[in-house]
Amino acid sequence: MGRALSSNYFNGLLDEVMIYDSALSHAEILGIMNLPLPGLSWRAVHTLPPEPNGTFTVQMAAQDRLGNAITTTAGPLRVDGTAPFADVTFTSTHVLSGVGADRPVITGTVSETPRPANPVLHLHMEEAAGAAHLYDGSRNRFVVTCPAGHCPTAGHPGYAGSAAQFDGVSNTLQIDLVTQTADEVSLAAWVKWAGPNGGDQVIINNGESDANGYSLRLDVTGQLQIANGGVGIVQSSQQLTEDVWQHVAAVREAGVWKLYLDGVSIAVSGNPAPNAPAGQTTLGSDSAGGRNFNGDLDEVLLYDRALTADQIHALAHPISSGVSAVEIGFLHAQDRDAPDALAWHAVELAQLDAAFSMWRYTLPEGLEGPYQIALRATDGLGNTRALLNVWEGEIDTQAPRITFTESELLPGYRLVTCQVEDYNLVETDFDCPIAPANWLRTEEQAAWYTAIYTNTTPKSIQIASTALITATPGALTACDLFDNCAAIPAASFPPPTRTNLILAPLAGSVSTVIAPLTVTASTWLVNAPLCSVIVCAELSTRIPLNSVSTAIASICASNCCTSESSACLLAVLWVPLALCTASSRTRCKIFVVSLSAPSAVCTRLMPSCALR
Repeated sequence: MGRALSSNYFNGLLDEVMIYDSALSHAEILGIMNLPLPGLSWRAVHTLPPEPNGTFTVQMAAQDRLGNAITTTAGPLRVDGTAPFADVTFTSTHVLSGVGADRPVITGTVSETPRPANPVLHLHMEEAAGAAHLYDGSRNRFVVTCPAGHCPTAGHPGYAGSAAQFDGVSNTLQIDLVTQTADEVSLAAWVKWAGPNGGDQVIINNGESDANGYSLRLDVTGQLQIANGGVGIVQSSQQLTEDVWQHVAAVREAGVWKLYLDGVSIAVSGNPAPNAPAGQTTLGSDSAGGRNFNGDLDEVLLYDRALTADQIHALAHPISSGVSAVEIGFLHAQDRDAPDALAWHAVELAQLDAAFSMWRYTLPEGLEGPYQIALRATDGLGNTRALLNVWEGEIDTQAPRITFTESELLPGYRLVTCQVEDYNLVETDFDCPIAPANWLRTEEQAAWYTAIYTNTTPKSIQIASTALITATPGALTACDLFDNCAAIPAASFPPPTRTNLILAPLAGSVSTVIAPLTVTASTWLVNAPLCSVIVCAELSTRIPLNSVSTAIASICASNCCTSESSACLLAVLWVPLALCTASSRTRCKIFVVSLSAPSAVCTRLMPSCALR
């Protein structure tokens, strides 16, 4: 060893030299290589599945070439490689709106239970005592109701947080049909059974109980079963234990029903195929309000797919290291292609470092438009999960932004400017003293908006107008679509040194008569004589596109008036504009220029589109 005859000496160290009188397989060689035996120690590496969660037992066995064997068991080992799940509850609406102290508070839950994603229904039962509506934590946002006088008692101590207590007589919860799936479906819940009541007891029903669909329920003795409406029963011999929280589940996969109790599959007899569900989904009773459950229900889940045995076991036996933080983010529609730009904000946890907790957050000011809400949850070991689009809808926590100014030009004459800006602007709730016909409207034309809303009426997001009025303006009020309002008094400013207002024709008006067009305007100069007024027109035909500005009329005062004279303010011009009516396809802009001396210079000061 270490040489061949008297030459070819090996230069190095040798250890654990083995010679076999048989050919080793590839797997046997890998086993020798991966299990080195330095002295009396050895190691093996086993990779757990993604996001492991639960209690594990490790069994190690060793055997030598002579068949001597030893087995060692270690455990149980508690493994938590799963980040928490968070959701939004207590809202079925797709609008969250309010300003100031009335800003909405959004709430939800966070749990360390390794819940499979995307249930079609998830009821946490966290509503307070007396609640007649329960809210769904799935993205479907179902609202669960109950007939008057037949509601279960909300706010009862639950398996996780609160539960709903059913009286076994008439209590029921009703929901629009959750899923029409007849195969590949899962139902699960935590139950605390209060004992027999002389009949069958429905936990979860999906469909018309005696005609279609299926129910996870107990028979008269408390044994778990699945009732297929109008078809038959899947029966177990496993009876629930009274006054103890237990996890129950039913799964139909590839045409086969399975029942689980506390995460373990139990034997069943019968396997009828259900008719496609129709009607409604109920909890605590059948679809007719009978077969009432006697006890507490918590954490009810429905999936339109079959969960695996490992997933059911994890629901029944979660391992928790405690939730350490939940954060919320708001993603505007214009940023949906860049979710990494989300800004995260810490929410308030009802219970820190617990396996389950409620959370709440008051929406910040300044949000306006279509948003998605994202959540990010972290446990005590640093496992973090970001959940995008847990809620989607309209958020508006910003009142309309308004500007209101007035300047007294002469006693009884005021130059007023009104302006309002809001994404959800309502024109009828804007009480500007200037006639709406004189308002200049700006429509939403952002690329994100036009890409999402392709078949909608143009949306005004800003209105602005300036005009001469004789009335004394009061406060200006504007409200948006969700009744968020703002009001301000007029801010007074010194009169401008030069003012030209076109009174007629109105901005945006259309002339259909081939005839001269009359322009009426007023002009005002401060600390300067008014000597001449020039009216200009800018024309552009649609095909071909061109434009030209031309001075088409002028008036020169025979005697220049001064700013102390009311005639300067009320200088009204009647100018026939034959040029603007030369073609039915002509777009015309009109300008009025006031000068303190006669001049032929045309300067754009106050545009107003008069004909198109």
